[in-house]
Amino acid sequence: TLATAMLAVSAALLAAAAAATARGGHAKDQAAAADALRPLFTLDVASAAFPSVQRVAGANALVVSQFTGNPLYSGTLAYVANISAAVDAALRGGGAPPPHAAPLTDFEFLWPNLMTAVPAPLSARMPGFVVGDGFLVPLKSTGTVYHVDTRAVPAKVRALAPTKEEMFYHRGEFVDMDGDGDLDVLTARAIKPLLEGDAYGELVWLENPGAAHDDGTSTWPLHSIVAPGPGVYFDVINGTRRAPVWVVGAEFFGERVSLWHIGQHGKVLAHRVVDDAIGAVEVAAQVNLLGGAGAHGAGRHLLVSNHLNDAARSGVFAYELPANLATGAFGARHKLAGNFTVRSSLPHSASPGFSYVARPRAAHTDAPARVLVAGDGSWEAYEYTPSGGAAAPYKFAKTWSKNYDGT
Repeated sequence: TLATAMLAVSAALLAAAAAATARGGHAKDQAAAADALRPLFTLDVASAAFPSVQRVAGANALVVSQFTGNPLYSGTLAYVANISAAVDAALRGGGAPPPHAAPLTDFEFLWPNLMTAVPAPLSARMPGFVVGDGFLVPLKSTGTVYHVDTRAVPAKVRALAPTKEEMFYHRGEFVDMDGDGDLDVLTARAIKPLLEGDAYGELVWLENPGAAHDDGTSTWPLHSIVAPGPGVYFDVINGTRRAPVWVVGAEFFGERVSLWHIGQHGKVLAHRVVDDAIGAVEVAAQVNLLGGAGAHGAGRHLLVSNHLNDAARSGVFAYELPANLATGAFGARHKLAGNFTVRSSLPHSASPGFSYVARPRAAHTDAPARVLVAGDGSWEAYEYTPSGGAAAPYKFAKTWSKNYDGT
């Protein structure tokens, strides 16, 4: 069995957050100890990939996607019911056994990736989450976006995106793209042909037909926005739920970070290149990195990680967002972490992978965040903590890492 780096980091972060809540108000050294990143438990989940806390059968659950490059095996989703209770039990100690992970659905995916909860009001009709499926692995590359209905277990699964040969999806966000009051799905897909043709990403949206016209089984109409564009990760600036929206995209194959202003029906109103000298881009997301208010405050940064087999150029970076996204100048590229060495011998292995910001005390949004990194081809997981103080706010130090002998 295998618990991947990202799963371990997520479980450890849950432990730190719960400990901080339980022990809040104690002496400073006790608070620091509670905030320390530490292992909590290991789940018996084979080929674990992306973890996410989602509502399952009315309670918070830890859902974990599972996939493998072996064409003989399908991908699936596992879950730990009532993850909050499981964390509390582990913190109390006393030799409590680790929580049990069970199949969430009997549906067979190809390569289930990132999960996004369906927000209100759409969640009243379609509770659960959406998950992107597929990857550039032979026999697993023709994916879609699925809706997973988690009102009961086994969860019901429905395809929302029509398939296109060899195109795969990683994530979806919910935005009313046509102004009809219904939340549509904004998503990105990518293709890397096995034999010939160009590799590229494409930003698209799936049109919600509305309750009166949705039969509950058919895919939603797909509309292209921009190609080439982001193929793996993108983020909607400020979480805006209705077009026009600003979208930042990681152009993996285009090797740049871009920003698009997108109007109703997917019309591109503006396009700006943030960085075209960074190499293949894995993640580009708006984050609250430094906390506080003002020009450098909450939500004013992009967190970007590239994906290279080049330790000197590899890294996790921060960019300052201008107040005026249409005309303002982007701040300098700040390197938060780097020198990721690839250990994997598999073809096209690279590092780092996905990166995230996190705070052990979730309410402390005025404090600088920590940065968690999945090393992918480095086989490690990492934590970086602010170390430069007010004089050097973009100086981060590696405060934890672990080799998991796997991506």
